[in-house]
Amino acid sequence: VKAQTTISREQFPILDFDASMGETSGLSLSNCGLNPSTNLTGEWTIYGIETPYQQALGRIHLFAEEGLDASLYVRIDGGEWITWSVGAILPSLNVLDVSLAIRQGCVSKIRVDVNDPTLVISGEIQGEFDDLVGDLSQLRVAIGSNLAVEYVIQGGPFNLIVPVGKFLPADHGDLELGLGVRFQWSSDGTPETANVLIHQLAIDGGFTVDIDQSPVCQNPSSVELIEDEGGISIPILSGCSDDRDLPSDLEMTFAPRSNGILDLDRSGSDLLITPLKDSSGTTVVDLLVRDSGGNTWSGSFAVSVEEVSDPPSIGGIPTTISAELGEKLTIPISIQDPDSNELSITTSRSWAIIEGGNLVIEPILPGPTQLIITVGDGILFTELELEIIVRALPELSISSVTSQDIDLSEDIDPGLLVDLVFIVENSGKGTAFDIDVSCRVNDVLYETNRIPIIPAETLMEAFCSVPAPTEEGPFRITLEITSKEQIISDSSQLTYEVSSFVDGPDEDSGLILSENSIITLLVIGFIALLSAAILIGPNRIRRPYE
Repeated sequence: VKAQTTISREQFPILDFDASMGETSGLSLSNCGLNPSTNLTGEWTIYGIETPYQQALGRIHLFAEEGLDASLYVRIDGGEWITWSVGAILPSLNVLDVSLAIRQGCVSKIRVDVNDPTLVISGEIQGEFDDLVGDLSQLRVAIGSNLAVEYVIQGGPFNLIVPVGKFLPADHGDLELGLGVRFQWSSDGTPETANVLIHQLAIDGGFTVDIDQSPVCQNPSSVELIEDEGGISIPILSGCSDDRDLPSDLEMTFAPRSNGILDLDRSGSDLLITPLKDSSGTTVVDLLVRDSGGNTWSGSFAVSVEEVSDPPSIGGIPTTISAELGEKLTIPISIQDPDSNELSITTSRSWAIIEGGNLVIEPILPGPTQLIITVGDGILFTELELEIIVRALPELSISSVTSQDIDLSEDIDPGLLVDLVFIVENSGKGTAFDIDVSCRVNDVLYETNRIPIIPAETLMEAFCSVPAPTEEGPFRITLEITSKEQIISDSSQLTYEVSSFVDGPDEDSGLILSENSIITLLVIGFIALLSAAILIGPNRIRRPYE
């Protein structure tokens, strides 16, 4: 019984070296291959047989005519030459050198197989085997015209592993695999049944190396920038090539070796490089380009940012400031320079200084004025112009209060009209207008007088008359001044109080007037009578034509 199949592959796990390869000495080339050219031993040496990527070399095989007399030597990874047996498994290595000393015979090819290709066949033989002739009953496997396996049939399972690197066809050849079974009985004709079950028939050791080359890119040249003058776009991926991926499909990563100088970003296939604000210096940018297979290209280039002096900045302060004449005003101000800590700061007015992060002003003249603040770092200067509106306001206070005819420290008769004289002082820098003076007795308002004007730093006398209570006991006279605009400070005395005492009333008690008060009342009465006479007197005769 026989079964046969054909396997076609472009490559098999073998490395073949024919007579045209390597170096020879004392050998001549004939139709059968290489043979000694004289009676002396010839040598055929093949150097630098490299192990395929992530694979292993297996065994060395010779293809020669019968009667070959030769010795095989190997050198592993540049070591010493050692004698080696044909078909013996090689150790783990990277580079192999093979030398064949031929004394007699002809050799056409030296083969080194990869991964030690083996034929694996497993199965089970079932049935009756009483009259089976074992030596003549065999399971055979052939590769091409070469018998690879010959197994004597016996009942039960079997598992055969046989090296077949020598039997594999050359590249681009067809592998013909055949399996045959022969049963031989010696019996009297009694029927017997035998079955051969093949579970697995395979050749392992094959491999495929998927070659994916790393991308190749043009390394950018050095870049020179100027501080605060914008960045640059550098093409990166457009200068790359890859055996599988398009340049636009490649992955790009980047990073500066020094922080605080550059801002890096990707825009399509380009790298955007922008200096950070107020930053300068030199750094190196590292690039890494990766393809879809994980292969990478790396490069780097230098970037220098030339320093440019920046002018100082002045901020955090309004451009129009209101201040009071003679009063100190403190306003926060921000003065900065990214390039220097040694700054010169001046103002255009003697009454304005910069102190502890504040503008301190104490104007000496009223009205609007300009204040210029100048800040310099020795190279560049910055000016800020402020408008200072200086207001001169009055500062009022009652400096003294006296009574004209009555000693308020003594007891006062009930109902007595008290004439008060008091001094209003304007100690401010501005004129006071329309000052109202209110006079109260025990919080009851009796009189309000208005002083039209009090110039700056001037005293003004004012008068007020209030009645004493008619009931016995202490009482309080209160004077208060108010104005539309004025400075109120700790020294301002806008209210003045006088305390006195009223004697017990007698039977004739009533309103008691002082001499000055009587004269005042008589004058008021006379004016009132004169006004009435004018109003009720006869009208002037009018002419018809008037």
